[in-house]
Amino acid sequence: MKPFRYRLTAVQRVRDRREHEATEQYARALAVRANAQQTVERAERELAAAQLECSNLLGDGAPAGEVRQRQSFCTVLQEARDEAARQLEQAEILLNQALGAMLTARREAEAVRKHHDKARAGYQQEQQREEQKVLDDLPLRTLAGMFG
Repeated sequence: MKPFRYRLTAVQRVRDRREHEATEQYARALAVRANAQQTVERAERELAAAQLECSNLLGDGAPAGEVRQRQSFCTVLQEARDEAARQLEQAEILLNQALGAMLTARREAEAVRKHHDKARAGYQQEQQREEQKVLDDLPLRTLAGMFG
């Protein structure tokens, strides 16, 4: 009985490798997005604390120079938060692209795996037919040997 040989083994390896690489890229994109989200949250906390402090200074009747200095600091923190938000948006775009690539690679690899399974099932069916044919011919050979 001849062993099963899949003609598209090289294609299967390429598709499996692409799927693996796309999954790794998606994992990296998830990590980048998580870091960007943490940066935004940290920037928002710092900004809120600085704005509260500025509000308290105004309420306490602090000198105008000190209030302006604190407001300038709030502006800097606002710009930093806005930049972090832009980076988060970019990370989400890259994450969505990585997800699309991963899903496409997974579909392609799965298609090759299904083809492989069908080819193997066809091979096994053919082997069973050949074995059955040999078994069916066995009594005739036995009789021919007895009378031949």
